[in-house]
Amino acid sequence: MVIILPDPDAEVFTHTPTGKERTYDASRAEWEKSTRQIWRALLLAVKSKLESVESGIETFDEAFFAHIVIPGKGRTIGQEILPSLPDTLASGDLPKLLLGTD
Repeated sequence: MVIILPDPDAEVFTHTPTGKERTYDASRAEWEKSTRQIWRALLLAVKSKLESVESGIETFDEAFFAHIVIPGKGRTIGQEILPSLPDTLASGDLPKLLLGTD
């Protein structure tokens, strides 16, 4: 799974909501708090997917399909397919397989 962590130098961490600059330690603490929240959310997402697999609601591949990294592209299936999905559904034209074809 691709997880993008926030930039520790982002203003939301380096400044208070009123605009006052935070110390480095305070800024880092805010960033770490935000990062821990993202990891907690990821844990819950993976746990729920594994629970649905264990319960027989879906297979492992179905649960994690969008997160499979395409060899040689460094991108996930979801990153490749999702941006064009609305147009694909509207047109009815299926995209080529992602196995190295463009």
